[in-house]
Order: sequence, then structure tokens, then C-alpha cells
Amino acid sequence: QGAGRTQTTIVGVTLGDRLLDASADLDVRDLGLEGGVASSDWGGGLRAGRNLTLERVTIANNSADRGGGVAWMTNGWTLSVRDSSFSGNAAIFAGGGIV
Repeated sequence: QGAGRTQTTIVGVTLGDRLLDASADLDVRDLGLEGGVASSDWGGGLRAGRNLTLERVTIANNSADRGGGVAWMTNGWTLSVRDSSFSGNAAIFAGGGIV
């Protein structure tokens, strides 16, 4: 959890990689994720494999082959998005914001 999506931002400009990768349940709150890149892969900003909650999160300017902002890689689990925004994310094949 961050201090607020405008106060705490993970910026991937120098990483050249996805910003968050989780195979367990994940709650992301009050945070910005910006500039993540997953070349030839899923989820530039975030890749999640189970229950995912995004609350007061900004997902911006991330890129990937699929799910530029977020790749939610699961069936039978819960996705919850509240008071969050997706902007400027890009994907080559599918889901610029979320897939």
C-alpha cells in the first residue's frame, strides 16, 4: 500500500521490465504504476495470477504484448477494481489497459 496514487508511484523508466508480478492473492491500494515494459510477455505494469484487488490505483503508460497495464492471468478467481484509472497503456495483441 502506498501513501496515495499521486504520492507513491513505481516508475519503470530505468527498469525495462514489468513493475509487479504476483502468483498469490494481491491487494494494491493507493499506488501509481507507470512505465513498466514486458517485451514479448504479459502485463507491463502488473501481472497477477490469483485474486486481484486494485483500489485507488493509477495504471499509466505501461506496455506489453498482451495486457499493457495489467494482465490478470486466471480463471475462477476474483478481480476487483475500485476508484482506479487506466491511461496511456499499450499492447501489441490484446488489452491495452487490462486483459
